[in-house]
Amino acid sequence: MLGVILYELLTGKLPYEVQGRSLPEAVRIIAEDRPTPLTRTWSGTKKLDADVGTIAYKALEKEPARRYQSAVALAEDVQRFLSDQPILARPPSALYQLRKLIARHRYAAGVIASAFVLLAAFAVTMAVQANRIADERDRANAERDRANQEASTAKQVSDFLVGLFQVSDPSEARGNTITAREILDQGAEKIERELKDQPVTQARWMLVMGNVYRSLGLFDRAAPLLKGSLAIKEPRSATTASSSWRH
Repeated sequence: MLGVILYELLTGKLPYEVQGRSLPEAVRIIAEDRPTPLTRTWSGTKKLDADVGTIAYKALEKEPARRYQSAVALAEDVQRFLSDQPILARPPSALYQLRKLIARHRYAAGVIASAFVLLAAFAVTMAVQANRIADERDRANAERDRANQEASTAKQVSDFLVGLFQVSDPSEARGNTITAREILDQGAEKIERELKDQPVTQARWMLVMGNVYRSLGLFDRAAPLLKGSLAIKEPRSATTASSSWRH
């Protein structure tokens, strides 16, 4: 009876369609048929809360053991619903309990949600900033490495020049006359012998010495140096370009 009253209070209609039926037929419908779904009879302006339907259907259960055991138990569940507490007629799932908790503490939940959004935005900002700093550090390291490489190459070139022309110093020549051709030939030998472990410097000097030999018309001496320089820089191009050095 309490379930019928609650249903009628909610919808303004009876839970069973017994109008115009005979008394035996009405009794059979009430005893055997399920109540008309609240979604069909609900006429409120807001969406019917699922907990309201759960309470109403439990109050209308046909088996006594499945119904509320007393009016107090029904009133307790109604009061729990009104205070945003989990109702006893529904299985206490974790998601349902969380939803009710949020409903009871809307302001605190809003503050927590806002704080979470701010923390997420802060984390994203920090991650982007960290990536930017890392990129800038990598570029700075690359520039430093290039500068160090250039400084090392410059020192290698300077050392090679000192060694190349040291033989022309009177104190080293011991009275002998040193020709430019001899200096070039000795330089070519030093390039091949002493710069094997310094390919960048070796390639540069091969190119320089090769062009010097070429400008003097010594093509037989220029060709190996120019070809060797190109082979170090661009191995695939060395073969195709070698034929052009004599023209």
